[in-house]
Amino acid sequence: MAIISRGIEAPVAFHVANNVLFTTVNTVMADGEAFAIDRSTDSGDASLLILGAVNIAMVALVWLRERRARAVSSR
Repeated sequence: MAIISRGIEAPVAFHVANNVLFTTVNTVMADGEAFAIDRSTDSGDASLLILGAVNIAMVALVWLRERRARAVSSR
């Protein structure tokens, strides 16, 4: 994302948003209880699919924005 946007701001903002979203989704899915982050094999659930989709969408949005900005600046 830093290469696409030619800066560090987008990746930092994305990282913060990703952490907040991860915590919120896992808290909601755990019904407000404490949740453990299990990183072992075959431990994924729906929250990881949601976060994966959001990650891909955010990189695509940054790429589209930068593509438009470059097209406007080259005119």
